[in-house]
Amino acid sequence: MAIYIFNIVLTTLLSWVWTKSDKKMKRVVFILMLVMPVLIAGLRTVGTDYYNYMYRFDIIKMGYFDAKEFSFLYVLMELFVKLGLNYQHFTLFISFLIVFTAFHLICKYSEVISVPIAVFSYMTLFYQMSFNIFRQILSIEILLLALYYLNKDEKVKFAVLLAISAMLHSSSLVFGLLYFVFPFISKEKYKKLRIAVYICSVSFVFILPKITQLGAFIINKLPHYAYYFNNFSYHPIGFGMIRYISLIGISLFAINYMYKRKYGSRDELYMQFYILGKEYNINYCIFLSIIGAILWMLSYVSDSALYRIGYSGLIALPIVHGYTVKCVTNKQNKVLITACLLFLLAFFWWYDFILLNTGETYPYAYYGG
Repeated sequence: MAIYIFNIVLTTLLSWVWTKSDKKMKRVVFILMLVMPVLIAGLRTVGTDYYNYMYRFDIIKMGYFDAKEFSFLYVLMELFVKLGLNYQHFTLFISFLIVFTAFHLICKYSEVISVPIAVFSYMTLFYQMSFNIFRQILSIEILLLALYYLNKDEKVKFAVLLAISAMLHSSSLVFGLLYFVFPFISKEKYKKLRIAVYICSVSFVFILPKITQLGAFIINKLPHYAYYFNNFSYHPIGFGMIRYISLIGISLFAINYMYKRKYGSRDELYMQFYILGKEYNINYCIFLSIIGAILWMLSYVSDSALYRIGYSGLIALPIVHGYTVKCVTNKQNKVLITACLLFLLAFFWWYDFILLNTGETYPYAYYGG
């Protein structure tokens, strides 16, 4: 447990140093930010499916592996085999890609979010997720970076990053459809419509076990995804249910409180950011976080891993948390909101990754040790 705490604290402190550094030093500090998280994740020999992926790497090495689907992940494995590198080199490289992409994305928003809060949020929510989901985490990080460029109207970069994201994990294609409804998820005037979508989505999730024909339809039309759409049944609501609800709720409360008290409307707040030299719209990150939390509730109505699709939205949550603290200008309120947010993040990190040992990354074990 100590190694993870040290890693989270040190990385967060370095992200604070990054915000105080000049342009030249920022590059140095950013590299230092990567070192600890990359090494700890890349050299570990624990985690759900760690050995399953090792087995796939070994049979690729022996020339026996025949993937049923195209995945850039297995192309990378084959490349590492040809270069004479081993499985741990591969996990180290993947860890670098995941952490680099996450921190690069957070730093892109540095003018309108608190970078240390966003980094702490990421490290406590997603960093310790295990090997059974690392491919999807990397994919959705790249997807969120693609949406960042779409928000800046850089459509070529969006298309390229979306393609890379989809090659890593096909679930990105579903979220890539946001291209066609981007104004809906990013404009304040569609707020009431978005709320209606949230309500309908929650209702749909919890009536899924009643729709028995859905599994049969998926089996016939999309056999690759049939596993995820079978075995629907209701499960008891546990303590974990409040995790994402509270982590999103505190941000929504703080953001809306500040809008009404100081700025009057979100459009006026966005104009403040535009005057700084860049125009940002965080609404789409809020939308993705809420949809992600709703989809994550699938864990209460399905015996499969269908709920993982929720992480494709929840990955935006660190951006929302950083934005929450940044937009609170009253010093007393900022301290209170920051303290509450940090407490919730730390508590749920302990509850999820230490007490429940989700992902089986605790206790830590490393390559060669």
